[in-house]
Amino acid sequence: RPAGIETLKKVREQTSKSIVAIGGINLQNCSELLDVGADSLCIASAITKSENIMDTCSKFVNKFDQMRKWRQNLSFFLTFNMLHIFNKCYKIINSSI
Repeated sequence: RPAGIETLKKVREQTSKSIVAIGGINLQNCSELLDVGADSLCIASAITKSENIMDTCSKFVNKFDQMRKWRQNLSFFLTFNMLHIFNKCYKIINSSI
């Protein structure tokens, strides 16, 4: 069953351990999940199930880049790694078209 935002908030209040949000994550809700306590996001389905993988990767890269610029207390290690991976995916997909 989906845990939802309220459950994520409660879990964050109870632990300082890293929390990974998995399932149902998209461009519209990724910012809120990080705002309420997720340390990282699993966005595999958002990419692999999209109609245009290249466009979706590009939008996530831009979204995470915007978030990185505005959130001083966000841990960026995973975000930078994801940006690196998305950029590689983008280049691979773009070169095969």
